[in-house]
Amino acid sequence: MIESGAAFARKFKQDDPVLDKIDKDLLGRKNGGFTPGGWCSDSPKCSKVGDLNSIKPGPGADRFKRLIARMEKDSKFCRQARQHFIRRFLSKKRIWLPELQSQLHYCQELKDRFTAFEFEVGIPKID
Repeated sequence: MIESGAAFARKFKQDDPVLDKIDKDLLGRKNGGFTPGGWCSDSPKCSKVGDLNSIKPGPGADRFKRLIARMEKDSKFCRQARQHFIRRFLSKKRIWLPELQSQLHYCQELKDRFTAFEFEVGIPKID
């Protein structure tokens, strides 16, 4: 899931075993424990509380940043592609239909995926 770079978000039922797997494998958290962070200090890890204001982005933050950048780039690409085809259509230049269909299909898929992502995580829609 992480290696694919795909966004995932869905609601989980209480005590869903998937949550335990996420805690253990992604967050490095033991059952009923805290998620280790910059505030953990001493050895064994987190046996003492260090600086509570020490918040450092981890690898998840980097992946999220890359995901948002990719979505932004894809969105910009779709806007530019639409503008390109509109200009060609208005200038009555030849448009290669399979290329147009491919671009429109890709952009619609992108829009559908992002809409599903917004719905699952509860991002308010801004029009």
